[in-house]
Formats: sequence, C-alpha cells, structure tokens
Amino acid sequence: MIVFAGSIMGPLIALIAMNDKSVICDHRNIIELRSAQQGGMEIIDANWIRQRLTGQRGELADLARAMGVKPDVVTKILKGERRVQPAEMPAVKSHLERSAEPPVDEITQRLLENIPKLTVQERGLLLAAAIGMIAQHPDEET
Repeated sequence: MIVFAGSIMGPLIALIAMNDKSVICDHRNIIELRSAQQGGMEIIDANWIRQRLTGQRGELADLARAMGVKPDVVTKILKGERRVQPAEMPAVKSHLERSAEPPVDEITQRLLENIPKLTVQERGLLLAAAIGMIAQHPDEET
C-alpha cells in the first residue's frame, strides 16, 4: 500500500513510499504514480503541510528541526519555491501527525512522567486500582 509520495526534480520523477520501502520512478512509471494517487495516496507538498498547520507560535521552526533543515526552507516550501525532498517526507509526515494529537492534560502528563519511577509491584497496584475505579463507572460507550 502506498503511504505517501511527492515529486522531485520536476514533475517527471517521483518518490513512492510503500510501507518501509521507497521507490523512485521516472516518466516511464508516472502512470503508476497517478494510479496510486487516485487510490487514496497522500502527496506530501506545501498544500498537505498547510492543511495540518495549527498556527501555533514556533510551529514552523519545530517542523524545520524535525526535517533537519533551516526554518527558511520550510517557508520556501510553503511559498512554492522549493519542494519537499524525498528524504524529508517521512519526517514531515511523522512530525505533523504527532502534532495533530490532542494535548495531554497536566495530571495525565505528571502521571506518565512518574510511572517509570515506580517499582513493578507499585505499578501493578496502580493498575489494579485503576481497573477497580473504571469498573465502578457507569456503563459508557468507549
């Protein structure tokens, strides 16, 4: 299954990433790329990135760090002056999908930070207590 693709060096060469393998195709198999795109593949480009940006302060700098480039490179991509390079696509996709996850509340964050400090026995007790508390909740759809 094709996960994402993007063009490099003009419209006649494209990178297709399939699971853990990447395939570079040229004009001879651009038809395969179009077919894959029609099959629901995501194209990582400026539009794809813009749709996932939230407008938070420092977001573009964070994306640049994840890509391993300077912040002005991200700006050039968004302006259409530069394309996302094949080697950058997995980092872009991973970073922006991770950023889309809802923020964790403070109590949950503190709990997650402290669980590794507990012994295995203490974690077992914490788990049993959590299961006991959940069992007492009124029936809810999950």
